[in-house]
Amino acid sequence: MSTPESHRSLPGAGSLIRRLDAVDEQPEAIALRTRSYDLLLPSPTSAPVVDVGCGGGRAVAELGARGVRAVGIDASAQMISVARLRYPAADVRLGNALALPFEDGELVGYRADKVLHDLAAPEEAISEARRVLAPGGRAVLIGQDWDALVIDSDRPGLTRRI
Repeated sequence: MSTPESHRSLPGAGSLIRRLDAVDEQPEAIALRTRSYDLLLPSPTSAPVVDVGCGGGRAVAELGARGVRAVGIDASAQMISVARLRYPAADVRLGNALALPFEDGELVGYRADKVLHDLAAPEEAISEARRVLAPGGRAVLIGQDWDALVIDSDRPGLTRRI
């Protein structure tokens, strides 16, 4: 759902947003997000969930379309601006993964995609997730191994040389 308007007023962020959109629109990424939503909330609930590092707001909007009360948190004011432009009805807020704006045990779900590997102290974010999750709440953490590259080819000799 990339739109030119979402990039125009964000110098420097447009390139990142375009790259995230390109990745997020791939069938494998869509399937992974869908699976993360299924794992996050196996049954309907009126209690809120948080998407930490919500970026442009896609997951918050998709969870909302499922009837989930989702709140997006991102440390980047530029990303929050994009999310608000793209999804005006979405509840997105500027915030920090290490100090979430929720009471102890307020949430039934915590989702973080492409976030923990960027934090200097990811264990602190996990502690914060534990604090805001209600007993029995679920956390779904998704990360990428940017140091590995997998090549799927029908030419094993070339693949090994690469």
